[in-house]
Amino acid sequence: MVAFQLIPNQQPLNNTPHSHPLPMASKVCLIIGGTGGLGRACAEDLASKGHKVIVAGRNKSKGDAIVQTIKAAGGEATFLPFDISSPDSITQLHKDAVATYGGRLDVAVNGAGITGDFAKIADMTPSNFSLVWQVNVTGVMLSMQCQIHAMRANPGGSGGHIINFSSIFGLHGCQFGSAYVASKHALVGLTKAAALEYSNPRDNILVNAVAPGVIITEMTAVLDDPSGLPEGEMKEYMSGFKALYPQGRFGKVEDVARGVNYLVESDWVTGTVLEIEGGYGAA
Repeated sequence: MVAFQLIPNQQPLNNTPHSHPLPMASKVCLIIGGTGGLGRACAEDLASKGHKVIVAGRNKSKGDAIVQTIKAAGGEATFLPFDISSPDSITQLHKDAVATYGGRLDVAVNGAGITGDFAKIADMTPSNFSLVWQVNVTGVMLSMQCQIHAMRANPGGSGGHIINFSSIFGLHGCQFGSAYVASKHALVGLTKAAALEYSNPRDNILVNAVAPGVIITEMTAVLDDPSGLPEGEMKEYMSGFKALYPQGRFGKVEDVARGVNYLVESDWVTGTVLEIEGGYGAA
């Protein structure tokens, strides 16, 4: 049996020294994939907390509209064009992002991704698999490289937070989505490896992932209403998806935004995968 004893003169918990700095009043937050449903919710939520937000995506009209919404609510935001499938675009985005608000980058949310074509493994085309991998894994890895360099150069060694968007399908399987499932599993491994490498007191970069369940956005609308799919095994499978959630419903974008904000404000959480999935993984 192991004996435990209190340490004499131990400081109160609220005075315990931190190996990472306490959250700043305002952080510079880059939201990659910020023009999508989840990215927009994260951008608006972080801006509402007083952070400076950079919305990055391919759709300029959507990006400008999000920025205007944030500014109308009293927040601070900028849109930067970005294509995650282009290494040159990734490099340029991060140069521009660091230069936007005083030469620093405190938070990077890697939320861009694609599902690819729905098909069983035997029917999956190599080109579709390669495209999903290029966007969901290689694009994120190259983005993380830029983010790590930027955060290591932040004034005062303040480091930063990197938050990758995995999925419940990065922790569980899913029929008809092998390319997506494989890519999101890879992001979990990438997150954990980076956390081990950069969460030290010298670099101060906390790396985590969120694993949302099905959140209804443009990308996942077919799961909410699969009636338009042709009759067959895929339609039958997707029609029963909602029943796998104990609450009998899919999630909302605000659920994920709150999870991202939790990680942004945490200074002792790293290398973890925050499941935001309405109990799907409990079974």
